Amino acid sequence: MNRVFTLQTSLLLVLPLAAGLATGATKKKDGDAPGPDTNAQQFVSGPLPAVSTGSTKKTTNLAFVSTVAEVTPTQPRDMKLLVVAATGAEPGFAALKFFLDHIGIPYQAVVRATEPLPALTTAAGKGNYQGVILATGNLGLCDPTCRSALTAAEWLALDTYTRDYGVRTVAYYAWPEARYGMAPISGFSTDAAPAPMTFTSASANVFRTMNRSNKLDLRYAYYYSAQPVAATGEVTSPILTVNNQTVGVVHTKADGRESMAFTFDNNPYTVHSMALSFDILNWVTKGIFLGAKKSYFSPQNDDHFLPNDMFVFGVAACTPSGFTNEPTYDPADACPSDRMDPTDMKTIVAWQNNWNKNAQFSKFKITMAFNGAGASSIYGGVEAALDALSFETIKYRNEFFWVNHTYDHENLDCFNPSPNSGICTPITYNQAVDEIRLNVNVARRMGLPLDTTAMVTPGISGLNRISFLLAASAQGLRYLAGDLSRPEGQPGSPNTGIRSAIQPNILIVPRRATNIFYNAKSGKQGAIGSEPDEYNYFYGPGGLFRLGNGAPFFSANQTWAQIVDSESNALLNYMLRGELYPVMFHQSNFIRFDKSDMLFTDVVDAAFKKFSDITTLPLVSQSHSDTGRAMERRMAYNQANVNATLYPGSRIEIRATGAATAPVSGICKTGCESYGGLKVSSIPVTANGVVTVALP
Repeated sequence: MNRVFTLQTSLLLVLPLAAGLATGATKKKDGDAPGPDTNAQQFVSGPLPAVSTGSTKKTTNLAFVSTVAEVTPTQPRDMKLLVVAATGAEPGFAALKFFLDHIGIPYQAVVRATEPLPALTTAAGKGNYQGVILATGNLGLCDPTCRSALTAAEWLALDTYTRDYGVRTVAYYAWPEARYGMAPISGFSTDAAPAPMTFTSASANVFRTMNRSNKLDLRYAYYYSAQPVAATGEVTSPILTVNNQTVGVVHTKADGRESMAFTFDNNPYTVHSMALSFDILNWVTKGIFLGAKKSYFSPQNDDHFLPNDMFVFGVAACTPSGFTNEPTYDPADACPSDRMDPTDMKTIVAWQNNWNKNAQFSKFKITMAFNGAGASSIYGGVEAALDALSFETIKYRNEFFWVNHTYDHENLDCFNPSPNSGICTPITYNQAVDEIRLNVNVARRMGLPLDTTAMVTPGISGLNRISFLLAASAQGLRYLAGDLSRPEGQPGSPNTGIRSAIQPNILIVPRRATNIFYNAKSGKQGAIGSEPDEYNYFYGPGGLFRLGNGAPFFSANQTWAQIVDSESNALLNYMLRGELYPVMFHQSNFIRFDKSDMLFTDVVDAAFKKFSDITTLPLVSQSHSDTGRAMERRMAYNQANVNATLYPGSRIEIRATGAATAPVSGICKTGCESYGGLKVSSIPVTANGVVTVALP
C-alpha cells in the first residue's frame, strides 16, 4: 500500500529540523534534550564539625535499653534500615534515600534536629532495624555551638542495640575519630581535581561487585585523610585509601560491634557514591534484604527505516529557533536528510556482537523503534521495492528487540496538518488503529520479532489523547513511552511507570532523552549533521541553554571527544544506579561518519569502558514490554507495603497489605536467579497474608 504521509513531532523546544522521504514527508525529534549532567556539582560539600562522640570500649559500660533482660544476636528484627541525619540537609542523607529508593530496601529516615530517635526494640524484644546508617558519623550540627545531634543516652542506646542484636552501623561521612577506629590527618576538597581511591586487600569482603584492581575517583566531595587506630581488643581494617592514607575502614569493637566508616562526602549523583552504594547496603544488611538491584541499559533507536533531517549550522531552517511548540512546521526541502544504509546495519550488528562476546555485556541488546512506511513496498512500506536497508534488516532481524513507532511517524496530537499552518487536528480512533495496524503488518511481512504490547509514539504524543489511547488498548498495547526530561514524564518513585489516567490498563514507561541529537550523524565540526556544532549551539559559550545562574554550560566550545566524555558519563550514571528506564537515540546516530565510527557507538563504547572499569556487575537490556512489566512489579511492591521480619539462621516472615512479588536479595528460593554472583528470589505475597521462607 502506498500512502502519502507527513511525519510530525510536537516539542516543548521545537527544533525546526525535518527529514523528508521521497513522498515529501517531514520528521522531527522524539523528545527534549535534558542538558549536560551537572547534578553532582549542585551539592555543597565541606568539612564536618569536629565533634567527638566518645568511644564505648567495654561491654560492661553499656546499659541495655529494653524491658527484656537478655537478648542474643539470634533475636528477630525487622528487615528495615534506620537512617539518621542531624539536620536533613546533608548531601549524604539525600544520597542514602536516593539509593535505597532505587533498590527498594525499606527504611525509616530520621532527622534528629526535628524528631526523636525512635524506639529500637519492641516490648517483646523484636528489633526494629536490621542495620543503622548515620548520614554523618558524629551527627554533628552547629547552632551555633557545635555538638552531636544525639545525646549521650541516645549514643548509648544505639551502641547497646547494635551490640546485643549483632546489627551493623555505617557512618556514611565521618570525621575521623576513635569510635570508628581512625584519627584525622588533614582535609581536602576534590572540586578542582579528583582524588583516586585505592581498594585495599581487606576490601574484597566488602566491595564484591567493584572492579577493585582499578582506582575509583573521588570527586565533588570533601574528604579527610586519616590513620587507622585501635584500642585494646579492637580491629581496624582500612578498605579505601587515597595516597596511602585511609579514607574508609571496617572497625570491630572488643564487644563485637561492627561499623563501616568513610571520611568522604557523598551525594546522589557523584560516581563514587553511585558505585559504592550497593556494596555498602549489602554489607550493613549482612547480605539479606528486601529489594534488588541490576544494572540496565536498554537503548532505543527511533525512526528505523526513515531518514532524519540534519542540523546545519547557519541555515535558519535547519537550526533551532528557540522555545516554541509548533508541530506543523515543515522546512520542505530546505534541510538535507540521511538514513541508515545496509553497511550501517552490518556495522551496528558486528559492533553489538563484539560487545556480547564480553560476559559482562552478553545480555546487551538494542531496540529498534521502527516506522514501516519507510520500508520496501514489498512489505507494506512506500520505499522502492528493492530497498537494500529493508533486506538487510530482515537478515539481521533477530539481533534486536523491535517496537512499534507508528507506521509513518505522525504526531498523534496534530495529525497530518497542512504544513506551516499552525492548525492542528488530533488523531481519530480509526486513524490511530490504522497507524498501529499498518506497522504491525509490516513487521509480520518482514518477520520482525515484534514486541506486540508496546509502542513508542512519535514525539511522545498522544499520551493524553483519548482517541489514541482507546485504539491502543483495543489493539492490545499496554506499554507506551514517556519522557523523563519533561515534568509530566517523571514517575512518583524510582524505577516505576506512570499509569494512564485515561486508560488505566496502559502504563507509560519513562525514557531518558540524550544530548546525542536526532538530527546529528557526524562527530566532525562543520559537517552536515554535526553533533559538535549542534551541541555547542545549545550548550557552548553562546548557547541557547544556560545553567540556573545564567552561565553557559561550557565556557569553551566542546570537541567531539569532550562530548563523548560528558555524555558517556550520563549513561554511566544511569547504569550505576540501576535505572530501568530505556534511553532514546535515533537512526541518524547509527550512520557511519568515519569508517566504522558512529555517534551511538562512540558514546556507548566510552560508557561501557567506564562501567567495566568500575564494576563487575553484568549489564542487562530489556524489551519495552519487559521493562514495563518490571515497573509494574515494582509499583505493586511499593503499594503493598511489603515488610519482613528476619529470624537470623532460621527464617524470614514476609507480609504485605496487597498482593505483590517481594524481591529478596541474598537467598535462593522461589523465583531464584543469579546476577553477578548474587542470589535474588521473587517471593509472591498475597494481601494480608504471611509467607515464611526458611533460611539455609
